[in-house]
Amino acid sequence: MKEILFFVIGIFSLQILYFLVKYFLKKFLSKKGLPSPRDAHKNTVQFPLSYKIYMAICGLAFIFFGILCIFVHESDTSWEEIVTACSIFCGLGVFSLGCSCVWTLWKVTFDENGFTYRNYVGRKRTYSFAEVKIWEHPRGAKWFFLKDGKKILCISYFVTNGDALEEAYYKSQKSLP
Repeated sequence: MKEILFFVIGIFSLQILYFLVKYFLKKFLSKKGLPSPRDAHKNTVQFPLSYKIYMAICGLAFIFFGILCIFVHESDTSWEEIVTACSIFCGLGVFSLGCSCVWTLWKVTFDENGFTYRNYVGRKRTYSFAEVKIWEHPRGAKWFFLKDGKKILCISYFVTNGDALEEAYYKSQKSLP
């Protein structure tokens, strides 16, 4: 029972920490006269800031819980169980931090002629709207950009500003002869 209470308090404190980081980030940007991330990237499609912050906080928390497993254990607990618990928490932490880094790298910038896609490893490719086709999932959950029948980009509905890229694509298609 004590472990469950400890876990619930940890998750609740992560939520509070997430909202504090987000609040102070917005406050810091407005104090410096910088635009908020949402306003600064009108022609950018990327994962929401909340995903990046939350995964980074979760990653650090999992690593903290993994290290905490070593110091807070019952005296009758075997070292195999302690190492297993520590490995699981630290593994989840490294995975969460990796997701945060990957989601920070992935980005699409666009203008009226085309878009530049930066993938998860930082490699950039530029495409014009004339050479790609768009296919929308029947339920509207994803947009697929295709070139020569191959998928080059998939944007989910939860990605920030994804519909603006779709609108720019259709606007450019109307202007083509």
